[in-house]
Amino acid sequence: SSIKEHRDAWKIELTRLKKRGHFTLGIHNKLIIGLLQSFLIGLLAFYFAGWNGVLMFLGIAIFAKLFLESVNYMEHYGLVREEGTPVALHHSWNTNKRVSSLLLYNLTRHSHHHEQGSLEFWKLSPKGEAPEMPYGYLSTLYLVVFFPWLYRKMMEPKLEFWIENYASKGEKELILQQQ
Repeated sequence: SSIKEHRDAWKIELTRLKKRGHFTLGIHNKLIIGLLQSFLIGLLAFYFAGWNGVLMFLGIAIFAKLFLESVNYMEHYGLVREEGTPVALHHSWNTNKRVSSLLLYNLTRHSHHHEQGSLEFWKLSPKGEAPEMPYGYLSTLYLVVFFPWLYRKMMEPKLEFWIENYASKGEKELILQQQ
């Protein structure tokens, strides 16, 4: 859930700041900076377009959040990981389709992002040992949103391949428990 994600992000950010010796509520806190930036954009929307501008800003923000969550769902669909084990390349779906990579700033190289989370998007590279989706993100996202039954059917053979070729023994046991 979004609330849990924000709570986890706060914990991670506070740990990062403490390691660097920074004040947790200061200018080095990326979450506070992000919230202030969002508030400033809302103020600018109000300044230039009144309450209609604020409503438009909120509508765009909600759409962006729904898009992000749909992509997140798609990137991890059906995959499991044993609790306490590090995230590995095989814990997310990738695609190396050019249009998706260009339009989404290499978001399609999600496994490399998990492997090196602080790496700039232009430095993310395709990982041949990571599981691959059958199509690009944009066409797959269309299926996720409008035809979820077709998406699940399309991903079934990919999931079976993942279980056979990527899943650890513990991950296979988790899958059996979920069925």
